[in-house]
Amino acid sequence: MAENKSKSDAADRQKMPADGSGASADPLADILAAQQAELESRDHKKKGLKTSQGADAPEVVAGQQPADEPEQPQSESVGGDGDKKPDATGQAETQSVEPEAAETPRDAVDANEDDALENEEAIEQADEKTPDSQETAIDEENEDVSVQSEPSESDVAPLSPVLTEAGGRPITAKRTSSWVALLLLLNTFLVAFLVAAVLVLRPRGDSSPSNATGATIQRSAGSNGKGDISVRPDREASWKRAETLFAQERFSEAIGEYSLLLRPRRGEPVSKVLLDLFRLRIAGSKMGMGNKLQAYRTLKEIAASPSPVIRAVANYNLALADISDGYYLRARQKAYVASAALASMETSLKLEADCDFLVAYALTRKVRNYYGGQDAMVWPELKYVTPLAGMDESALRRIVEDGKLLPREESGVTDVEITAHPGPGKRWGLLSSGAPLEQVLHALASNAQRGVRWASVSELARNVPVNVWLRNVPTQRAGELTCGSVGLVARFTWDEIVVHDARSAETMYEQRDLLAGEAVSAWRRFFLRVPDDPRVPVGHFARASLLEWSGDLIGAMREYRIITRRFKRSPVAPRSLLQCAMIRHKLRDNIGARNDLLELLDGYPDYPLSDEVYLRLGRFNMEGGFLDDAIRVYTKLYFLNMSAKSRLAAALGAGKCLLKQGKFKEASKWLSLHVSALGSKEYAKMVEAYTLLAQSEAAQGNLSGAAGAYRRVLASRPTSVQRKLVLIELASLQIQRKEFVAAADVLGSLEREDLSKRQKCRAVCMRADLYRRMGIPMKAVSLLSEVRRNFRDPNLHAKIGVELARSYAEMKQWVYASQVLSDALPKMEPGVEAERAQCDLAEYYLKIGKTDQAIALMRELVESPEKSVLNRRALQIVGSAYLQQKDYTNAALALSGEMPDPPGNRNE
Repeated sequence: MAENKSKSDAADRQKMPADGSGASADPLADILAAQQAELESRDHKKKGLKTSQGADAPEVVAGQQPADEPEQPQSESVGGDGDKKPDATGQAETQSVEPEAAETPRDAVDANEDDALENEEAIEQADEKTPDSQETAIDEENEDVSVQSEPSESDVAPLSPVLTEAGGRPITAKRTSSWVALLLLLNTFLVAFLVAAVLVLRPRGDSSPSNATGATIQRSAGSNGKGDISVRPDREASWKRAETLFAQERFSEAIGEYSLLLRPRRGEPVSKVLLDLFRLRIAGSKMGMGNKLQAYRTLKEIAASPSPVIRAVANYNLALADISDGYYLRARQKAYVASAALASMETSLKLEADCDFLVAYALTRKVRNYYGGQDAMVWPELKYVTPLAGMDESALRRIVEDGKLLPREESGVTDVEITAHPGPGKRWGLLSSGAPLEQVLHALASNAQRGVRWASVSELARNVPVNVWLRNVPTQRAGELTCGSVGLVARFTWDEIVVHDARSAETMYEQRDLLAGEAVSAWRRFFLRVPDDPRVPVGHFARASLLEWSGDLIGAMREYRIITRRFKRSPVAPRSLLQCAMIRHKLRDNIGARNDLLELLDGYPDYPLSDEVYLRLGRFNMEGGFLDDAIRVYTKLYFLNMSAKSRLAAALGAGKCLLKQGKFKEASKWLSLHVSALGSKEYAKMVEAYTLLAQSEAAQGNLSGAAGAYRRVLASRPTSVQRKLVLIELASLQIQRKEFVAAADVLGSLEREDLSKRQKCRAVCMRADLYRRMGIPMKAVSLLSEVRRNFRDPNLHAKIGVELARSYAEMKQWVYASQVLSDALPKMEPGVEAERAQCDLAEYYLKIGKTDQAIALMRELVESPEKSVLNRRALQIVGSAYLQQKDYTNAALALSGEMPDPPGNRNE
């Protein structure tokens, strides 16, 4: 048979083509050879997949089955990386090869870190890869099959039952290819099933949010099942790098590192505390990047963390965010929640003092909104706090686990438990898990032998559930934290706990007074609890401000003085002196206000607001009548050149003082310096400065310069009130300058304004004066006679009478002039205008020969206790009267400036 086979092989070789292509002359043999090669190739691939499945097996500890992997039966040794072989001791030694997919880096953090972090429960997906060695082996096997020219009998024999008919005759090519296609299809389904089984059975981790324990935490042998802070060797660098990046304020990179720590890792459970710690760092990074909205959302999610310190930090920073948004009462409540969390810890943290400060600060800001008062102090910057930064592993583990047992999660307590602590004073441990507030307070009050009184607290607020665990606190602190954590106010008397709800106050004033009193008490509690805190002076300043806003100026000044005496080196001490000076100025104590400002300038020469102090000192001196001192202060400030703003104000102040002293030329100089330094759009300052400059120029007789200054005022967008005053003054100047047409235009525009009665009276008088100066006094008489009846005010009626008398005098009608003026004079207010009208009446008497009446009027004016500026004119009228009487002796006395004696005294 072998001989026949060799002959057949030789014959077959003779039938091969001469080009060496290897094609068989028998087509059926070629088909069988190709089909056999394909089947063998599929078998090799199936074996390779089984081997690669063993390479993907998770890492296990000797003798321990992974928690998330079903048990697999141990098979015989088949070679490869996943083989098990008995060692010398007869025990199986497990060798595990880290899967290639596990070594592949995790998906990069999304460019938008915030979106990626919100999907922290997403499962890492890695592509399944066939080891390179297996792929190479399969390729080599396929290559060997493809070059085989003719299958041997040993190769074909096993397939003969399938590929031959009953008579042993080979099947046709068409029928053979149908069977081959069916086998290939079955093989394809088998391979697909095996691949799917591998993907399903391969451990991928739990993607649910509750099991997102992605921190790479390593458990040691004998662990109690709770994860600790230590990180696996391959991820330890990531934790350290995250902390380093956070400390360096490289927040975007830190978010990426913390995100990796939050990714799920199979078979490595970690406590929720650590996850909350990582998320707390992520929230801090977001806050540092300015993404406050997402930081707030993350903090809100961890505000009920099992760890009291994490819960406190989260609530404290939520309170900071609420303050920045103006939600002061909500910030106060969150600060109290943070304080209550810290009260359950054995370790004392500075954050507790920060919470007390934040409570008082939030109340102060709320009360300021009610009063609308000006916040005179620059508050210390409130930043995101990270009290856990910089701690080593042991300290961090100890602090996050301190006080971890929460009543609502661990203890199962549904009622209130209160235990008394030994020692001086009454101190309590209070444990409540969802009990109503009323029940908690009554239990506390009964143990402390006090009563509870509810002031304007609704039934709903009384039954709000309370979850607190206070370890060792006094009675007042326990009531304060319990009520404050639910947004209420607890006030304490000798034998009662009085509970208020600011939201239930009937009026805004009741709510304001309640919160103002609570703010003052909150600062006092802060002083008693942390007397050495550097923020104590700030608290005293806040208390003084509260008292000042409420109208208690004496109490406020006393509080400011506490700062200047006890905290002289505090940054708020100079500002306290300034506030004292301002309160004294309100109380009309200008000398005391000046002394406080001088003490401030002497004791704090480097005070950054010294220019403001100089300006106030100059103003207080000017208002107190110390004009020379005010001018010296303003001049010094101008030449100190502290700022452009201070130079501008100093020049204006000096001009005002000199104008009051009557030094018009120097006043014009300083006012000109002021207006030259003004910006082109500082309209309000221009109006004031040009008005003063116009008055100064007019007083010097420079009517043209005064009119030009008033025109500049009108071009500087004055208010309606200012515009009417300027138009009146401008019309008066134009009448004096005999610019009658321009004056008539100004008076016409003035009459279209909404004038007061006094302004209308003056406008009518100026128009009558204009008519007289234009030589038409009859028109002035007609105008004044017509409008006189419209003014019911005696003083205004008298002023119209004076102008009417002058108009009659212009027409030489002295009798009518004297009658009208003698009727109007008694109704006039005392002053220069009344004295001028008195002199006019005396002159009218002289015109009609009533010399005795004229002398009597002038004697009354000259002998008045108050020196009149019209004394010289009065004596001249007296001299003219005596000349008419031909009494030359008395006339000479009067004209020389001495009032003659009355006739009765001369007879004696």
